[in-house]
Amino acid sequence: MDRCLRSFRSTVAGFLWVVGSWGVVAHAQQVCSEDSSSRSFSADQFHDNGDGTVTDRRSQKTWMRCVAGQQWDAKQRACLGEGLLLNWMDARSYAEQVNQDGVFFFDNWRLPNIVELASIVERSCRNPRTNLTIFPGTPAAFFWSGTSARAPGGFEPDAFAMDFGPKGLRSASTATPMLVRLVRTGL
Repeated sequence: MDRCLRSFRSTVAGFLWVVGSWGVVAHAQQVCSEDSSSRSFSADQFHDNGDGTVTDRRSQKTWMRCVAGQQWDAKQRACLGEGLLLNWMDARSYAEQVNQDGVFFFDNWRLPNIVELASIVERSCRNPRTNLTIFPGTPAAFFWSGTSARAPGGFEPDAFAMDFGPKGLRSASTATPMLVRLVRTGL
């Protein structure tokens, strides 16, 4: 059952498939408000670098378009495959490995802090709460931030995570598997 809870698949069309703990398949289509004044950010502020990354001109941050584990397909303009569910330490190690491999041209990829991660949340959309043109294939699920948090009781460290579904921000045990999207400072 654990495997079912961790299995997320999405299509470019904005459909989210979640295999639930009872083996029931449900889907939801992204819904966004038509009112452009309620948008969190303008899609025009993002520059498509043509290599599976986009640059936010306003914040001067470059983002991976795909979730860690997915592959960018330039022809389809889509993220293919499934995202990796990583605990917080493995997520940080993943960023280090991306930097060492040099596949994405730079060596300063990292987990976004919670403010950076919140900056790509699109409040006018749900299922998921982001712009699927900029970040295709994003599941309505929790993503790790690089921001640590104090754990209740002090037994295990916590870190903040952002849900691109309906749940918003939360502090979670760093042992919890979640999705990852990397960012770097610079154009």
